[in-house]
Amino acid sequence: MQMILRTGLVCLFSLSMFAVMAQRFGGNRPGIKWKQIRNDTARIIFPAGLDVQAAEIASLIRLLAKETSGTIGEEVRQVPIVLQYSPVVSNGYVGLAPFRSEFYMNPPAGSYSLGTLPWHLQLAAHEYRHVQQYNNFNKGLSKLGSIVLGEEGQALMNAASIPDWFFEGDAVFQETAESGQGRGRIPYFFNEFKVLKESGASFSYMQLRNGSYRYLYPGHYELGYLLVGYGYEKYGTDFWRKVTDDAARFKGLFYPLQKAVKKHAGIPYQNFVQDALKYYNQQFEEKNTGTKRAGYVSNWANPHPAENGVLWHKSSYRDIPAFYLKTSEGSRKIISRQIGTDDYFSERNGKLVYTRYGIHPRWTWTEYSDVVLLDLSSRKEKRVTKRQRLFSPDINTAGTTIAAVENNTTGKSTLVLLDTTGTITRRFDFPLHLLKNVSGNGVFTYPKFDGDTALVTVLRFPNGTNALATMQLSSGNFRLLTSPSFQVLGIPNVTEQYIYGNAGLRYEDRLIRIDKNTGATTFYTGVTRAYAPALAGDSIVFGKFTINGTLPGSVKHTEENWQPVEPGEWNTTPLYLPKTLKEVEDITRAARDSFQVYPYKKSHRFINIHSWRPFIEASELSFSVYGQNVLNTFQSETYYRYNINEGSHAVGAAGVFGGWFPYIRAGIDYNMDRNALVSGGRRLAWNELTANIGAQVPLQFNSGRFYRTLSMATSFNNRSILFKGLAKDTLQNRKFNFLRGTISYSAQIQQATQHIFPRFAYSLSADFQSIVNNYTGRQLLLTAGLYLPGLHKTHNLVLTGAIHRRDSANDYRFSNRFPHARGFTSENLYKMQKAAVNYHFPLAYPDWGFGNIVYLMRLRANLFYDHSRIADNFRLSNNQVRYLEFDQRSTGVEIYFDTKWWNQLPVSFGLRYSRLLDDDIFGRSPNQYEFIVPVNLF
Repeated sequence: MQMILRTGLVCLFSLSMFAVMAQRFGGNRPGIKWKQIRNDTARIIFPAGLDVQAAEIASLIRLLAKETSGTIGEEVRQVPIVLQYSPVVSNGYVGLAPFRSEFYMNPPAGSYSLGTLPWHLQLAAHEYRHVQQYNNFNKGLSKLGSIVLGEEGQALMNAASIPDWFFEGDAVFQETAESGQGRGRIPYFFNEFKVLKESGASFSYMQLRNGSYRYLYPGHYELGYLLVGYGYEKYGTDFWRKVTDDAARFKGLFYPLQKAVKKHAGIPYQNFVQDALKYYNQQFEEKNTGTKRAGYVSNWANPHPAENGVLWHKSSYRDIPAFYLKTSEGSRKIISRQIGTDDYFSERNGKLVYTRYGIHPRWTWTEYSDVVLLDLSSRKEKRVTKRQRLFSPDINTAGTTIAAVENNTTGKSTLVLLDTTGTITRRFDFPLHLLKNVSGNGVFTYPKFDGDTALVTVLRFPNGTNALATMQLSSGNFRLLTSPSFQVLGIPNVTEQYIYGNAGLRYEDRLIRIDKNTGATTFYTGVTRAYAPALAGDSIVFGKFTINGTLPGSVKHTEENWQPVEPGEWNTTPLYLPKTLKEVEDITRAARDSFQVYPYKKSHRFINIHSWRPFIEASELSFSVYGQNVLNTFQSETYYRYNINEGSHAVGAAGVFGGWFPYIRAGIDYNMDRNALVSGGRRLAWNELTANIGAQVPLQFNSGRFYRTLSMATSFNNRSILFKGLAKDTLQNRKFNFLRGTISYSAQIQQATQHIFPRFAYSLSADFQSIVNNYTGRQLLLTAGLYLPGLHKTHNLVLTGAIHRRDSANDYRFSNRFPHARGFTSENLYKMQKAAVNYHFPLAYPDWGFGNIVYLMRLRANLFYDHSRIADNFRLSNNQVRYLEFDQRSTGVEIYFDTKWWNQLPVSFGLRYSRLLDDDIFGRSPNQYEFIVPVNLF
């Protein structure tokens, strides 16, 4: 029961931290000079160079707070927003504990899934909706949670009362309603639901909510948008404000949102979901093809016809990303691709270029995107650039020049030409003059060589529209081939007369063809959800979005299938919600307010108390208060702890500062009323004071094909043992210093969805502790792990080992973390070593749940054999002390359950049976059964 209680508390508090996993502690360089803009809704914190974007974000947020409060609530609390300028991944989040937001400012390199809106304004529209949600969900029992536990308490209660699909669906709806685009107007966003209807596959609500290791299901963003949009369309613009108000207050203690929907919609929640899906299905013009689901999902992307086949980028739920050559006889893997952020690549005459992802070893907010050149005949790779920010490269026919997009840290996008040594030879600025009355930063996407004299590229304008353009290399002059619109234009492929691509027309992504000379645009009838088309002989090849992923597709290139695009079709937006989204807004309409810019001091609210919580273990009760500053360079904990077994009390504080190259850690702990029985039946009592200070250097080397981490840490510790009571007069107080040093290194390749562990990985660690004065005390622990492929792509052979040594003086014993042979008693002995063999494999993918409480995604097993050798001085029955060595061998099976709780929180737990092959010297029986909560190595 104690284990169940503890695990339950861990799961609940994990829910409260669910929204803050994106933060990176101490990831910014210390030399950054931060600025700020303040108004009543937000404090925008940004580095030099982002002044314009910061002002536009502040202006739009102020406008959204006024215009959209009626749909969620009118509570306003100023939110700190940090503009992170150096990541190359496009993202953003809002979190509690502490309350703040971070925008990753680099615009997405592709347009299919996120669209073409100005990235910083799309982030503001989406992420500020989360701010509005948290501001207005702090009421009723949720408010009580924040009083009892701080911001973690509100996060916990909000996650328990309002599902993640509403948080994200409502935010996607806001970005759609407040712009001419947003994901709700992009055909790609609805693809999962459309192919689900097309296949005729049956599914349950819990499968939609939780997904699968086998099958393709829409995510909570897509499901959330459909449900939120339907609620607004059917029941009015105040529907979700009333529903979430009741839910956050827990009006209906169990399933509060479902009960609130029933109250305000007048129908059970299950019927509401069914009605919403039926509403959209009636508009999705998909015919039931009866397509059968494959055993797992595959994604084939960006085809390039080659001499003897078609080159593809392929990944799947069983395979890590790689380049393949597909012929009439089958497909052949060429090489695994290095770690990247997308599936884009280009190829000509046996030379293939793509980008790889990199990260600064220490300052993890600093990311890179570099060009890689692959020779297909030799399979030799060359990193062309180093620590650059380049995207979507293309190579010319001669293989001598590469075109790419460069996005710098101030938001400027430039079209660049570079040679194969990485030297940039020419730069071309964005042609803002092509669109009147537009200012700001435009973005280049998908540059493609048109022979040796021109480039074709898709331009994203600062007003959110995009257009296809051609540029003459000799003059640098641009010419629009299509009119700017909100319809997303996909990857172009250039032939002598035409440019092939895809665009959103008639509520679908369709193949289009543009005449380079006249700009006449036609679309291919009868084909939808086809991406990155390329001409291969008399056929067009493309990636076809299906229920089994994006699969290779092709059609015959026949002229009668090409039909002109009518002017009205080009500007049609797929609303699906004609009443709610009847007015198209301009996300850039907010006049840029005049703001005073101030320096932002890094010491601002340095100790920022945000949460407090109790924790219950089998023998210990504790209460901690947590702090973290907005820039995430300092974290603190102050605590009280009560040991039930001893009746002792402890108070302490600890903090870590991550703003310098090494982390600086310090802490102090005063433990009162410790006691223990000693020989003669006496009970000793003492107080214990421990103080420590140390440094840690955490390094990451995520580049090439491996994720690598290296962490080195050292600390100086002072401990005083102060005897009290009768012992005070007979024993001398003890005081000593000890050092602790740790080092760990791990490396792993990329991992596919169904992989339990990476198919190749290894880890090494060492932990050494030693008393340096007055007494003798030393301890060393070495551990290692090797992860290898099994007999199947989803199997793993895992080999682990450990060596433990400590001194035999017994003046002082450090805590024991040796991984004993499973099933045996864990004791801190003088000499211990272990080797283990594990074989992990999946048993089933049930995709089944109960009561919207627990959902079982995967059932897997591990067969293991452990062999430990232990040694120490043991007291025999005749009272003699002898040095003895023992084997501890065990074998058994572990069954793991990979689950999701409350339709959003992933939790893995398991059961273990161990058969002891040797007698346990401490008296355990040969058959041992245990409940386990696994901890991932990486």
